[in-house]
Amino acid sequence: MKYGLALGISTFFLSYVTEFIVLFVMGKHPSFQFYITNFSLAQAHTKGSSLLAVIVCIIGNIINVYAEEGLFRGLFCKIGIQYYSQKIANIIQALLFGIWHITNVINPLLDGSMNITMAVFIGIGYILLSGILAYEWGMCAALSGTLWIGASEHLFNNFISNSLHTVTETGADELMIIRITLSNILSLLFVLVMG
Repeated sequence: MKYGLALGISTFFLSYVTEFIVLFVMGKHPSFQFYITNFSLAQAHTKGSSLLAVIVCIIGNIINVYAEEGLFRGLFCKIGIQYYSQKIANIIQALLFGIWHITNVINPLLDGSMNITMAVFIGIGYILLSGILAYEWGMCAALSGTLWIGASEHLFNNFISNSLHTVTETGADELMIIRITLSNILSLLFVLVMG
């Protein structure tokens, strides 16, 4: 678990610093704020800072990570390696994990807060970004023989995305895409180099 947390903390640290610098160079006055939101590449819709909100966020993320890691890196990879190589099985589970995250655009599309063009664009983003992480977490499982490294980074990734926000006078998480993309790429590169 410590390796997964170290991976998440280090890559998100670099990503938050990069986002902060870009906002500063743009003439904005960024600061960090801790509050709980739902994660969305498009926009966060709920906000809370109570202890109850933090506890619900942690418990919700634990359940989510347990289910997703068990299903995608656990079950799907085990089934996949019965028919394919470890690498192909990992690619398949990563693709399925990416497709699974398209569900994040369905509600905004249905309630009219997102049009079809934006939904397609954001959906592709979810497939790519979630797929990168799923591939990395699958590699972690294959290299270590356990789901704990990927699961602990997954938990940190979800929690930090729900709780630590960059805020300027014009909004919150305006350049979150930089942070998320950079942290995903850095963590994948680190695992590729170490693997």
